[in-house]
Amino acid sequence: MLKADFVGRNIAEFMSDDGERGIIGRYRGVLRTGIPFSGSGKRSQHLGNRWLDVTCFRVGSGLGIVTRDITRLMEAEEELRAANAKLTAAEKALREQCGQPDGREKGSGEGR
Repeated sequence: MLKADFVGRNIAEFMSDDGERGIIGRYRGVLRTGIPFSGSGKRSQHLGNRWLDVTCFRVGSGLGIVTRDITRLMEAEEELRAANAKLTAAEKALREQCGQPDGREKGSGEGR
């Protein structure tokens, strides 16, 4: 979708479910108080279930919303978490195989 697809439209049109519509309350709070809101999360099926970083701020009597697609960043972070878990499990298995379950070398006990 292009910027022109969004400008001048009601943001609720892009919310796909009740959970996502909950953010409307935050947007209303920005309109009421003038205090900007920033957050990130998985958004709208209309947008292809993308991860978005969102900043919302008051512009006159209206609302400005800036979004940044962080889907690839979130996918990369998940890949790193999975790789780290795999390496941690491999390290633990190797240490147990070598008789070093706590990571210390054999014979390197306390008080030596």
